Amino acid sequence: MDTREIEAMVSTLALQKDWVTERNCNAEFGLGITSPTTTASTWKSAQVAVACDADISNQDIIRTRLSSIRWDANLAEMFAELYLRDGPELLNQLRGVFAIAIWDFRSKSLLLATDRFGVKPLCYSATTRAIIFASQPRGISKRKGSKARQQSSTRKLSELYGCSGAALCL
Repeated sequence: MDTREIEAMVSTLALQKDWVTERNCNAEFGLGITSPTTTASTWKSAQVAVACDADISNQDIIRTRLSSIRWDANLAEMFAELYLRDGPELLNQLRGVFAIAIWDFRSKSLLLATDRFGVKPLCYSATTRAIIFASQPRGISKRKGSKARQQSSTRKLSELYGCSGAALCL
């Protein structure tokens, strides 16, 4: 994944220059976040990479259950540890609003998920070579070669799955 493409997508999503931005990229994947608040974060280990925008009301309970996590770890690291322990079932434990992307290096799979009501949006566009996702369609439109396809196939996960929560494993 080209770091410049992730940077262009993140820059398009940032509405102001002072927003917090983070990105993690390598040849296999690229994740980035931008937010005016501290609700968004990224984290990467040898097993998984996570990007999220989340406000989780029961995170203290989850952190207590995860003995391997530091108390000051960001939410992306907490989601990574929860995913490594419980897989996609981690979503059943979350109380709050969230949009999460987890790339699993071991299985070469991607988990995209939003909260049950789609408060934190997550849109995606699939091409023959990649899955591009962002919190808003304008972030996807910055991906080289996906503009035309994005117009016809960008969908919100909440539109596909209704109000029962949304998870897409690829």
